Amino acid sequence: MEETPLTDQFIVYPKRFFIVFLFSLAQLMTSCLINTLTPIAKYLEDIYDQDPLVVNSGALLFALMHPVFTFPASYAIDTYGTKVGIAIGSGLCLLGTGLRMLVNSSFSWVIVGQVIAGIGRPFILNCQAKISANWFTAEKRGGITQLLTLVLNVSLIIGLLIPGIVFGKYKSDTESPETLQ
Repeated sequence: MEETPLTDQFIVYPKRFFIVFLFSLAQLMTSCLINTLTPIAKYLEDIYDQDPLVVNSGALLFALMHPVFTFPASYAIDTYGTKVGIAIGSGLCLLGTGLRMLVNSSFSWVIVGQVIAGIGRPFILNCQAKISANWFTAEKRGGITQLLTLVLNVSLIIGLLIPGIVFGKYKSDTESPETLQ
């Protein structure tokens, strides 16, 4: 009896592409968060009476969490699998986003939310290569990795555009002619 190589038995089910699409949404969510404060920093300083350093520290702390938590995230992903890693990352990002919504009670919730979401980011981003390697054949891995990298980069741009769209027509009270006397 002739043995067939393992690669001949590997089947890529269409469901895997749907899972990659869902993963792309998680990747989109976490990457948009890093840039949403920066384009509107001046508005946030005026509205919430915050120092520019405090407002900009949200994006900085978010970015700093990735190198700090990349090894624990990789350990969790390697030990417990991509499903657990993505669930932890998505949960932390959603919690961080929810805390950011408490901005009207205190701006410090934005900073805390950014830190928590930043902790969740490596749990999602570190799964990218593992999904390509474990779920797809060698012929498809490069394309899937490129697609996920494209989603990552496009989501960074979207994160810069969304605040501009939301705050596009905002006028601060300090810009009103009555208060400029």
